[in-house]
Amino acid sequence: MKKNITGIYAGGQALHWAAYCGVISLAGIYLQAKGFDTAQVGFVLALATILPALIQPFLAASADRAKKLSLRAYLTILSLLTIFACAVLVFAEIPGTVFLAVFLLASVLVHLWEPLLNSIATYSFRHEIPLDFGVSRSMGSIAFAFASLGLGYAAKHLGADSIIFFSAVLTALFLFCLAMLPKMPPEGSMTENKISSEACTVWQFIGKYPRYVWTMVGFFFIAAFHVMTETYLINMMERIGGDSSHVGVAMLVANVSEFVVIFFFERFRKHLSSGGWLVVTALFFALKALLFHLSPNVPFMYAAQALESVTYGIYAPSIVHYADEEISPADSVKGQSIWIAIFTLGGSLGNYAGGLIIKGLSVRAMTFSGFLFCALGAAIVAAVQLRKKHSK
Repeated sequence: MKKNITGIYAGGQALHWAAYCGVISLAGIYLQAKGFDTAQVGFVLALATILPALIQPFLAASADRAKKLSLRAYLTILSLLTIFACAVLVFAEIPGTVFLAVFLLASVLVHLWEPLLNSIATYSFRHEIPLDFGVSRSMGSIAFAFASLGLGYAAKHLGADSIIFFSAVLTALFLFCLAMLPKMPPEGSMTENKISSEACTVWQFIGKYPRYVWTMVGFFFIAAFHVMTETYLINMMERIGGDSSHVGVAMLVANVSEFVVIFFFERFRKHLSSGGWLVVTALFFALKALLFHLSPNVPFMYAAQALESVTYGIYAPSIVHYADEEISPADSVKGQSIWIAIFTLGGSLGNYAGGLIIKGLSVRAMTFSGFLFCALGAAIVAAVQLRKKHSK
């Protein structure tokens, strides 16, 4: 019987999302504390989302075709480079422009972990290695919540550099989890070498998996809403009489709600196909967007945030299983990476459009735009999946 890797993999997910919190989610706090203005911060963070989206599919294509390097090896290389970049930021005396370039490198590297980490799960499903992805991914959600509190406290009492220092420590611990995982694919496997030679290019992928690609397009628009409302949550709260303390509570409500559903997802996912679950979550994203727009007060906003349980809480594990069902083993890593790249680009659109709409019109105009994005995305996802059902 093959060893159950849920505990090890859950540790990896937890450490990844905790490090992600430090390098990505707290980047605004860190860079402003280092003396950079909001325009510089905005430019760097925009690049930090766009560049990984462009790089991920080609890195994935390399991983799919690799005959010597395993998924574990790719993640190890990325993690070591991340630690090096973090060490430079904390300990080296470098000019501001170089500092921003190194920070950008660290941000891009951390973004590149996720599709490879998800591909370990799809490899496990196909090779019957016991793994409960729902439990594992839920550890990432709860680790992110605790990291946001812990790193925020460290920054206040130890200085901003502590954010990056502890992110490097978390990455080093992530390496220990990687070392305990099996190699994926095993070196010397003739079957895997045959599969790697059959992998398609990024451009061939679009024609080979049209249903998967159109579903991604739907979630591109949903991502615009999702990231837009995360970034401008403080503006949404201030519109209804809230402040930054209410934003913290709202984020906690969302993380706890998400954690519960992801943790138990494997228990109920068999009642519906992964494509079906994606329709469910897309429709709930649209409902959440509508509630955000209609929200009259802070408690109502908290209730809307609780829908994270059936939005991102279902979305996060469903996309991994959906890739496993729709994509051949030869293109597994590529499928994960292209999806995450598209979702990331959708988020970039949401950030850019949201800022312009708030500045030129109002917060309510931004939330209504988010609802339109979400409704369009949900309509595309539902149409694609219903067409699949009727074509059987």
